[in-house]
Amino acid sequence: MRYAIISDIHSNLHALTAVLRRIDSISIDRTICLGDIVGYNARPNECVELIRQRRIISTTGNHETRACALKTARNFNPAARASIEWTRRTLTKDNLTFLSSLPLTLDIDEDTIAFHARLDDEDSYIRSETAARLLLEEIPDSISVAFFGHTHKARAYSNQRGLVFEDTQGKVVIAEGERLLVNPGSVGQPRDHDTRAALLIYDKENRELLFE
Repeated sequence: MRYAIISDIHSNLHALTAVLRRIDSISIDRTICLGDIVGYNARPNECVELIRQRRIISTTGNHETRACALKTARNFNPAARASIEWTRRTLTKDNLTFLSSLPLTLDIDEDTIAFHARLDDEDSYIRSETAARLLLEEIPDSISVAFFGHTHKARAYSNQRGLVFEDTQGKVVIAEGERLLVNPGSVGQPRDHDTRAALLIYDKENRELLFE
């Protein structure tokens, strides 16, 4: 199986369209989204509808829970709060219903899971090797690869080697018995000094992660 992993689209239709074109040009069996489809940018309905039309499975993100009024946006900065309030007013009823149904965690297969920030929380940030190691200890031992988003920076942390990827493009080969916590970076609002939309290809059979 080859998975395309995307995250943090944030209503950026142009970036999402570019990433989907790239996915269509290569051999991918399944596309997974790690949440924050909406927020910040101006095309929330179009982005949600593309995700729905293509049957891309997704976790919820902190912007989904606020857009659907499942949680308050008091902890958002003023710009993010204004954006999410506009997004809530702009989203269609069907799209709000879809977003409100998204799960906190996805079981992708028998040893692969996905979530936005943590297993039980879509707001926490994993920004250090220490935080990644503690999270890996919380994840069941049967899980080899866990995907997360939220930080808008491509990273890969190993239970054996610590931080193994900190860039915008490149490849990571997963060692036998290794467990990884992996962030693909952001489609719609990169924060890694590279303005290109981020995409991650997970080749499960060959045990490879390709960051694009």
